[in-house]
Amino acid sequence: MSGWIILGAAASTAAYLFALNKRLTTPDPSARDYVAPPISDDNLAKVTIPTPQDIADAIKAHGPATGKAYVVVGGSGLVGQYIARSLLARGETLVRIIDIVEPKVAANSDAVEIDSLSRAEFVQADVADYRSISDAISKPFGDTGRTAEAVIHTVALLRSFERLGYLKDLSHRVNVEGTKNVLRASQELGTVGSFVYTSSAGIFVPPANFLRLGMLGSGEGPVFGDDVPVNAPKTTNHYITTKLEGEKAVCDADGIKGILKNPGVNPTWGGKATNSMVNAWDLGRAHLQLSDALFDRPEDVAGQPFAITGESAVYPLSELRRMLQVGHTYL
Repeated sequence: MSGWIILGAAASTAAYLFALNKRLTTPDPSARDYVAPPISDDNLAKVTIPTPQDIADAIKAHGPATGKAYVVVGGSGLVGQYIARSLLARGETLVRIIDIVEPKVAANSDAVEIDSLSRAEFVQADVADYRSISDAISKPFGDTGRTAEAVIHTVALLRSFERLGYLKDLSHRVNVEGTKNVLRASQELGTVGSFVYTSSAGIFVPPANFLRLGMLGSGEGPVFGDDVPVNAPKTTNHYITTKLEGEKAVCDADGIKGILKNPGVNPTWGGKATNSMVNAWDLGRAHLQLSDALFDRPEDVAGQPFAITGESAVYPLSELRRMLQVGHTYL
């Protein structure tokens, strides 16, 4: 009898793993309506790389330079760099990057280009140290005597696979206490009228359950526009929980507030899998537009979170791989 039990358990396990593999390598039916048609090799051959001036013109089309003094906390990271470059590209002259290390600039970058990070001021500081970040934010811009008027806070410690309680302090120190330090320093300065916080889409997008077979129906599907799954389960990893705490601190702040949620990423398997993407320049421009709106019409946007998304159409990973391979031939 025990042999039959073992055989049955083995068969059940094999059937489960087969079904799970099929689920993980097959797109959710709710995503099918958003899959874009393939792009031909001929059309890929026509793709050109925009120049810095092209980027600048596109950014200026959504609003001219304001002449305000901007501080990008975490400006050495990927998101922070594109925010700073977007500010420079549209003509802002008072741009400060605050981070623990200077931004790494590509060896082939041109320092005279309109979006060159060499045109921004760099101040080293640690968000976890209040005095350090306060001094960096309150420091006047050169001989202008002006201090920060808009602060964009992007710093985060991304330890998304940590769930054990004794490890939470590492993320909490940066994502919660660090955010509160930046908020406090901005408020106490007295000249900051716009505070934009880069949150995470993982806070409101239902996380994938990779052990679920999906036989009881699919999840809530794609999230677009103002559709927010109010019953979205929250993951227990320390990155998401501390980002949620940081976002709440910003929402509860008085006077200066605004939240942007970056697109989240879930690991996927198989060439048919799809994932929405957003251009880094659009990511940077979204931060600028919210900062501008906090000055121009705060009653419409203050204290509200906004999700940054790209186009609704998505490409399977196999198609993205082909596009990159073909595009590399021409570019």
